[in-house]
Amino acid sequence: MEEFSKCSLQELTAFIHIRGFESLNETAKFPKKGKLEGAKAGEDNLIKRAFDCRNNPLILKMPKAAVVVDKTVCTDTRHQEATVIRLDSMGATFSSSTKASEWLQDKSWVDEFYEAADPTSGAKREPVTDELCERADTLQKMLVRRMIRDCSMRYADERKWEHWSLKYTARNMPQVAATMVLNNHIKKDLSCLDTNACLLAETTNFLKAQFNDEQHLEGCYLYYDCNNRKWIRSGKAVGSTMCVRHGQHEKESHLKTASSLKSKFYNSYPSKDVVLPSEQARLGKFENLQQHVGIGYNRTRKGNLLKDVKVI
Repeated sequence: MEEFSKCSLQELTAFIHIRGFESLNETAKFPKKGKLEGAKAGEDNLIKRAFDCRNNPLILKMPKAAVVVDKTVCTDTRHQEATVIRLDSMGATFSSSTKASEWLQDKSWVDEFYEAADPTSGAKREPVTDELCERADTLQKMLVRRMIRDCSMRYADERKWEHWSLKYTARNMPQVAATMVLNNHIKKDLSCLDTNACLLAETTNFLKAQFNDEQHLEGCYLYYDCNNRKWIRSGKAVGSTMCVRHGQHEKESHLKTASSLKSKFYNSYPSKDVVLPSEQARLGKFENLQQHVGIGYNRTRKGNLLKDVKVI
C-alpha cells in the first residue's frame, strides 16, 4: 500500500479505471487520493481502491489508433507493439517519485558518483547543463517504456509485475538515466529513436576494460562487435574483475564444455578456431569482440561505495 501512496492522483485513477471499465469513455466519480494512514484505517480513497484492485485483471479494451502518415490514414499499429497498451496499466507500478534531472542537480550526489564509478579518473566528465538534464529525463521515460513493453510481453501473469526486483529497478531508473548521461554513454539525439533502437553511443565514449587500471574494475561491461559494428551483449563482474570475466568468456568460446554448448552467446560468437556444423548459426567471432566498461568500481580503493545522499 505504501507504493500506491507515492503515485499521483492521475496514476491511481488510470490504474483503477483499466481494471473497472471496458471503455475509456466510461466515467465514474472517484474519491480523493487521501492519505496512507486513512487507507490503512479503511477510509475510501484512491490509495485504498488501487490497493484493493491490484490483482484484478485488465478489462479495458483499447481502440485501434489511427496513425497519419503524409495525410494518409494508416491503421497498422504493429510498430507500436505493446507499449501503448501497457503504459497506463503498468505506469503506476513502475513509476518513480523523482526525475533524473533532480539527481544531476544534486552536486553532492554527482561528486559521490564520480568518486565511486570513475576510480581511475579516465572517463570524460560531462558538465551538468539544462540540455544534459533534459536528455536524462527523456532517457528515463524511454527506459521505463521499454521496461513496460518487455514486462508486458514476457510476463502474462500480471502479479509478476509487482515483484520487488522490478519495482526496485523502476524506482532506481532516475539514477540509472542520470549516470548514463553523466558518462556520455548515450546518443546525443534520442528524439528519433524507436523502442527497439540502440541507445548507446559510439565506442569512443567508453573505456576499454582490458587496459591499464580498468583491468581491476568490477561492475557492468559491454561487448562490441568490431566487425559488424554494433553492441551485442552486456554482462557483469562481481567478486572478480572484468578482465577475469573476459578470460572466462574467451575460454568458453571454444565450446569444449557442456555449459558452453548450451550457451546462446558462445554458439553465436564462438572462437574463430571452432568448426560449426552450420556456419549460419554464427553471428560473429569472439576474437572480434571488444570489452568496454559500462559502469565499474574498484573495491580496493577507499571511498568507492556509492551512497544515494539525496533525501527523497
